[in-house]
Amino acid sequence: YIKRAKNGENGAMLIGWSGDNGDPDNWLGTLFGCDALNGNNFAKWCDKPFDTLIHQAKETSDQAKRTELYKQAQHLLKDAVPMTPIAHSTVYQPMRTSVQDFKISPFGLNSFYGVSVSGK
Repeated sequence: YIKRAKNGENGAMLIGWSGDNGDPDNWLGTLFGCDALNGNNFAKWCDKPFDTLIHQAKETSDQAKRTELYKQAQHLLKDAVPMTPIAHSTVYQPMRTSVQDFKISPFGLNSFYGVSVSGK
């Protein structure tokens, strides 16, 4: 299934993606960049103006400039619609006041290192 999709042999497919580092490039570059055509760019969409913007954003350390470049790239992506997202999960984290030092990860990965339960 994945191999055929990477070869462009799919009319439609269902696949999931979870970002693992919090950077916009982990979504925009990895899923829609021209460099990812043989990787995770299953849409096989390569748009040079979009690609230029995400490369410029990746190369600058100025956060305001990065934000603006990624916003521009997202507008191009929105207008082109190379892929249609159909769902986005909501993650719930149960908590108790007796649980100490548990850190909720924005990536959905739970680490219990250093966690303790008071009174135990």
